[in-house]
Amino acid sequence: MSDLYVEKVRDTERRRTPVFDELERVWNDTRQRVYQLFQQGGGAAGFEVDDWLPAERDLLWLPQAELIEDESQVRLQMAVPGIQSGNLRVTALPQSIIVRAEIAHQHDKKEGKVHFCEFSERRLLRKFDFNVPIDLERVTANLNKGVLEVQAAKAATQEQGRTMKVNAAA
Repeated sequence: MSDLYVEKVRDTERRRTPVFDELERVWNDTRQRVYQLFQQGGGAAGFEVDDWLPAERDLLWLPQAELIEDESQVRLQMAVPGIQSGNLRVTALPQSIIVRAEIAHQHDKKEGKVHFCEFSERRLLRKFDFNVPIDLERVTANLNKGVLEVQAAKAATQEQGRTMKVNAAA
């Protein structure tokens, strides 16, 4: 099992972080691919979604994931077979988690003659939004046997804080 660094970004921080630059690049790449599909389809209007979804599939890998919430935390599990911990980046925002990775597969000429290869370059970019705010200081991520697990404790709300204060005073 390997623990991963989690980048923590608060809403009040105005600095640009790499995740937002990458989201913008993916958005632009997707728009360009949509336009290519639009042109290949003869330029017929009214099929924007029909072009957008295949464009995303062409550019992004969306591995299987599971999001579970209980009374104290949100837990995300994602199947990422073949990805090393150094290739995964996890970013926590007040109400979401973003997972990113880029995988490149190359052949060395010393390996011999490649007859076929089903490995490909992949870009993983998934954002998971939560209905509740999370405590950025209590977000952890680890990779174990090809499964990424991110645990995020729920942030204490003002109502919970008042209840705690009342209980502490009693």
